[in-house]
Amino acid sequence: MKRPLRRSPEPVPLLDFTVNSHVNSATAANGLGRYALALEHYQAANAIDSMVQYRININHELGGTYVALGRLAEAESVFRRMIVSSNVASRGMGLRSAGYLALWRGRLGQSIDLFTQASEAAQQPLGGLTEGRNRLLARVGTARRHAQRRRQLEVSRALAPCKRRRGSRHSSRCSPWRACGRDAWETPNRCCA
Repeated sequence: MKRPLRRSPEPVPLLDFTVNSHVNSATAANGLGRYALALEHYQAANAIDSMVQYRININHELGGTYVALGRLAEAESVFRRMIVSSNVASRGMGLRSAGYLALWRGRLGQSIDLFTQASEAAQQPLGGLTEGRNRLLARVGTARRHAQRRRQLEVSRALAPCKRRRGSRHSSRCSPWRACGRDAWETPNRCCA
C-alpha cells in the first residue's frame, strides 16, 4: 500500500543548485511567504547567470519579492532594467511591472502612462491578451484618479457651508471640518468622527 505524501512546510534542500533550481526555489519560497529566502535564491541564481534577472517572468517575480520586503526602490530599479531592454516583449513587461508598482504606491498618473506604454509595446510582438490586459490596467488607474477627484469635489462641497458660516452662531458646528482643512478628502473618516 502506498503512503500519501505529506507537504513539508520547509523547502526541500537540494545538494546541487543550478540557475533553474534557484529560481524554482525562490518561487516556492515566495509562495510560502518566505521573501528573504526567495531573495537569497534569486541572488544565487544571478551569481551563476547574471542575465537571469532579465528573463521576463523572473524579473517580475524578483521585483515583487522586493515589494513584499518593503524595498520599493530596489523593485523599481529591477523593473527599470527591463524598460531599457532592446527586446520589445521584455520592455513591455518591465513597463507593466513598473505600472503595477506605481498603482500600488498611489501614483495614478504615472501608472496610466506606464500601462499605456506597455500596451503600445505589446502591439508589436505580443498582441492580443497582453495588450488587452495593459489597456485594462491603464483604465483602472484612470478610474481611480477620477474617483479621487470626485472625493475631492464632495469634500469641497461639504466644507462650503462652513466657509459661508464663519462668524455666525452656527460656525462652531464646522470647527472639526475646518481643522481638517483641504486634506479632509484623504482622511474623511477622521474628520467626520
